[in-house]
Amino acid sequence: MKQNKFWLAGMLAAAVTFGAADASAERIKINWWHAMSGGLGEGVDEIVKRFNESQDKYEVVATWKGRYRHLLTQTIAAIRAGEQPHFFQNNETGVITLMLSGAIVPAEDLLAEHGVTVNKSDYLSPVTLTYTDPNGKLLGMPFNSSTPILYVNKDMHAAAGLTEMPKTYQEMEEQIRAVQASGIEVPRGGKPCGYAFYAGMWGDLENPMAQQKQFYATKNNGVDGLGARLVYDDPNGWAIKHMKRIKRWLDEGLAEFGAESQTDWSSGGLKNFQAGNCLFHIRSTASHATMEGNQFNWTAAHLPYEAGTTPVNTTIGGAALYVLKGFSEEEYAGVVEFFKSLTSVEIQKYWHKKTGYVPITKQAYNELKAEGYYEEHPTKELAVIQLLRGGDNPHPAARVPRLGNFENVRIALEGELRKVWANEQTVEQAFANAVRRGDEILRRFEKQNSRAAEDLYPMLVE
Repeated sequence: MKQNKFWLAGMLAAAVTFGAADASAERIKINWWHAMSGGLGEGVDEIVKRFNESQDKYEVVATWKGRYRHLLTQTIAAIRAGEQPHFFQNNETGVITLMLSGAIVPAEDLLAEHGVTVNKSDYLSPVTLTYTDPNGKLLGMPFNSSTPILYVNKDMHAAAGLTEMPKTYQEMEEQIRAVQASGIEVPRGGKPCGYAFYAGMWGDLENPMAQQKQFYATKNNGVDGLGARLVYDDPNGWAIKHMKRIKRWLDEGLAEFGAESQTDWSSGGLKNFQAGNCLFHIRSTASHATMEGNQFNWTAAHLPYEAGTTPVNTTIGGAALYVLKGFSEEEYAGVVEFFKSLTSVEIQKYWHKKTGYVPITKQAYNELKAEGYYEEHPTKELAVIQLLRGGDNPHPAARVPRLGNFENVRIALEGELRKVWANEQTVEQAFANAVRRGDEILRRFEKQNSRAAEDLYPMLVE
């Protein structure tokens, strides 16, 4: 029995006892906890099935544990109990939390120890930029990478005599007004709602800000250090203007709010769109798997941007797979074999076609293009094109914010904005309250993790 001490997200500061693998098992069991449900979960099951059938030494067992925030909470509890999985899935908000936790084995280190060299130039650059530490080391194994796009009710769009997809938010508004003026009735009765939104900040604020080159936080969105402060509340900034636009749409009947589910990947906004009541919905490219169940013809377009500007790249969403400490070399060898399978061209192409998540390697993407896949499925290339607008060196504002306990920072803003949608406060009040709460979260994280940062990454500490 071996004991380790580490901090995890400022919440875990206890000795942890890890159990040894059962040497008597016919196959070495490798446990993977993930957040993929519905069609995405089916894709995970197929990937695991293919790996397990390809060899007879290891058995990967994939277990759904809810959305990312619930998965992280359960993983922390499991670590405390010495019952943690070999690896788990965590989204882009958790990079610095896990980087400083002491709980993970960096993916690049694990692969190197088993004779596998990671050539980061093989991957789409936004992927590796998101999941590497300040020294360029890959922390988590990239898996499901996405970015938001605009989904469109094609039948409704055509019925109103519209032929071009909107490029800007201004064109989006014009088309909503045109559809509502056309006399079209929707399944629930009455006129279309226009934009069905759930106010998820990843799709309605963070990525729109990124492609407008608007910083979310100081220190290059937190990438340069722990002392970052939130700045999206600039009264003259684009973020406030954009949220006020969405509130105006809501007030004028051009948009309808439907809250996000706390247990799966659905929302009231998504359900409203899928019911055929709305023209537009912004959501992850991975929602292709969900949209295939629509009872109407649909298509998709790039995430809209501000008229009169040239958008840069959007940012990576989705998640990476983080390997936890406390297992035998034999078990880690199985994790490496699975990661090799996961990043193979065959699996990347399957995962992309099944879900809409982007292929994370350049070879998989190039082969799909050469095969003519995007000629038949053009909406699945939209996300890749958006992500690659910045090339290998995207604008610093167009990188995923690297903020401690970022998920809680995001939740604070979403909570304050719900009061805006309910006419309980203004956008300016919501942003001021959210920044105050968010900065308090960042300062607590900084206090709890500054010593680890000094030891591991002194460049992050002022």
